[in-house]
Amino acid sequence: MAWTIAIILLVLLIWQTMATRRLAKKLNILNEYTQFLLFHPKVYADHRLKYGAFLKSIGDKDVVNQAMLSYRIIEDIAVQGADSFPLANTIKRANPEDM
Repeated sequence: MAWTIAIILLVLLIWQTMATRRLAKKLNILNEYTQFLLFHPKVYADHRLKYGAFLKSIGDKDVVNQAMLSYRIIEDIAVQGADSFPLANTIKRANPEDM
């Protein structure tokens, strides 16, 4: 019986660790995307216009559904650029006068 409980607790610990790591990675990706938009005002303006058009095009008038859909879209954009945003941000941090 003790072995069963130990195995269950070990599985829960592994699952919790993996979930925490996945959440931390997602938050880092969103942070890099936010910095990218701050470092590149032209890209920010373009994304802002497209995001506004997207919000107007949503047929669902439920605010909660709009918020969840918007969050998923922003997260998808951040994940797609996850490989390129850190490098672009590092370059801008090294040369802030280029902003």
